[in-house]
Amino acid sequence: GNSAYLALASGFLMTDMLMLRCALVCGYSGLVAFHLLHPRPLRIPLKWSAFFVAVNAGAACFLIADQWGGSLTEEEEDLYNEHFPMLTRGQFQQLLSLSTTQPMADGTKLTVEGEHCEKIYFMKRGHSKLYVRNSHFAIIDEGSFVNDVAFARHDGAEAYGTVVTDGD
Repeated sequence: GNSAYLALASGFLMTDMLMLRCALVCGYSGLVAFHLLHPRPLRIPLKWSAFFVAVNAGAACFLIADQWGGSLTEEEEDLYNEHFPMLTRGQFQQLLSLSTTQPMADGTKLTVEGEHCEKIYFMKRGHSKLYVRNSHFAIIDEGSFVNDVAFARHDGAEAYGTVVTDGD
């Protein structure tokens, strides 16, 4: 019983969520064993401890899936390493599941200044030109987002410039 409570108390010192969940699983598993070994186990603490083992084990599984994710293709692995290392592999896979890859012809307008655009673009390859008030303002290179500022506002914001693909 004391070891189980020590494991639970160690959770107060954890800064890593996965380690916290593992400490809680160990602590509550110890409490389940402690209650089961009593000549007359207290059923309410036993059931709640077993419930907390299940909850924390499930949360640990979600954290493991998010941290390591599944397998990526070679192209996805390169994209992740080059442009998205700040995301967990699970977050990156979620981003991939929400996206589509679409080649754009030279001269395609991705956004039009002053107009709302429902999409956010990521320049996987190539580059685009940004025009503000009909004047060339910047080159948007590979590894950059297009329309991210307006998209992040969630209020139907208009594009701050016209973005046109330039080359492949």
